[in-house]
Amino acid sequence: MPAETRAPLPELPAGLIGLVAEILGCAPGDVRPEVQLRDGLGADSLALALLADALEARLGWVVPDLALDRLVTVADVLALSGPRGAHGA
Repeated sequence: MPAETRAPLPELPAGLIGLVAEILGCAPGDVRPEVQLRDGLGADSLALALLADALEARLGWVVPDLALDRLVTVADVLALSGPRGAHGA
């Protein structure tokens, strides 16, 4: 049986790492693509709303309100940057 292949995890831009760490009150080294925002970094709904506001204000990203419910991992946050990916931060 062939081994399951997974897509490589995206590289996180330093600006995004710093912003997530600042808003969620965690160490920058804890902010990795596979880490869950709620269970891994302790985010609650208020923290996610603050993160969305900061992404819009500081990085110029557009974060639809409905997207907040779909944010599970740090990689999901990066996906909000759209096709810019790591280049947007």
